[in-house]
Amino acid sequence: MMSASTDFALALLRAASGPKENFVISPFSLGAALAIVHDGAKEDTQKELTTLLGKTLSLAEVSSLYSSLTAAVSEKNEGVATNVANRFFLDKRFKLKKAYASHVEKMFKAGAESINFMDGERSSNHVNAFVEKNTGGMITELVDAGCFANAVALLINAVFFKGEWETQFDQDATLEKTFHGIAGRRDEKFMIANKLNTRYSLNDDLTVVSLAYKDPSYSLVVLMPSGDFGEWRANLTAETLQGAIENLQTGKINLELPKFKIESSTDGKAALEQCGVMLIFDVDNANLSGISDDDIYVAKIIHKAVIEVSEEGTKAAAATAVIQQAVPLRSHKESQIHEISTFHRSESQLSIYDCSVFLAYMY
Repeated sequence: MMSASTDFALALLRAASGPKENFVISPFSLGAALAIVHDGAKEDTQKELTTLLGKTLSLAEVSSLYSSLTAAVSEKNEGVATNVANRFFLDKRFKLKKAYASHVEKMFKAGAESINFMDGERSSNHVNAFVEKNTGGMITELVDAGCFANAVALLINAVFFKGEWETQFDQDATLEKTFHGIAGRRDEKFMIANKLNTRYSLNDDLTVVSLAYKDPSYSLVVLMPSGDFGEWRANLTAETLQGAIENLQTGKINLELPKFKIESSTDGKAALEQCGVMLIFDVDNANLSGISDDDIYVAKIIHKAVIEVSEEGTKAAAATAVIQQAVPLRSHKESQIHEISTFHRSESQLSIYDCSVFLAYMY
């Protein structure tokens, strides 16, 4: 099942960004939100989501996978702080089906709250406060007042991670050095650790280093290909990535790692359409009848993510908003008429992979 979530992560990475930009995305945040929609979709609309999220998994296995991931990331552990929050914000005139509301509450802890969408400013402030609280203050503005115009429901996923390194970098050792990236050379602050005992792999094609947090169930995996970065990224698969991680050995290395912070915004609708998901956005053909008795479709998906790597550890957060609207009456008529008439070589290119929860790279 984990191979399926990694395939989804890589597909999103290629669809949402180019190889020549610093970028971060949370496949988990987007995937969890989509899994909640998936469980209320029907027929071909659901099949598209099943294929994207689960590859060869069944409908029930996709639901179980993201329910399990939500529970795992939500677990309280020593040395790391994590949080996952899912919630539906509903217009006062809109209701979820009782069976669906009960299902997503049980599987994803996704509660529902009714607010006045007619007051877009107040509604956006309310939703953004929820996001800010559940991302440790790292994301303060996900939606604006315009998101509530014509909307009947906003599904929000927010995720936060803060982990301290098992072995922290010495702040006094951090130096400004030249970073050799695809876009040319530039100065960056490098964290330095000599004789660091960690897991790593060195070969002619790829250098991999796994940095453990105090909770050993989490790690930051850094990958540096020796060849063309764009080509490597384009051909990277779940199998090759998992194989590289499984072949890591434990030993002492001298490590220089850039200290960085990356923030990105992603048009989720455009990225998912590149991944082959079309029907949830189709005003005439979306089948989300398991969610509500009203005919609805997904009008927009907003995704924001941020990751900060420092001498102490990593902080990261992400949030996703799935904005749903009611199918306009005019669209019903048009649909009926139609039915009747018939994703440069550089020693310092880095790709960061963190347990599929966050995926980022700097060039």
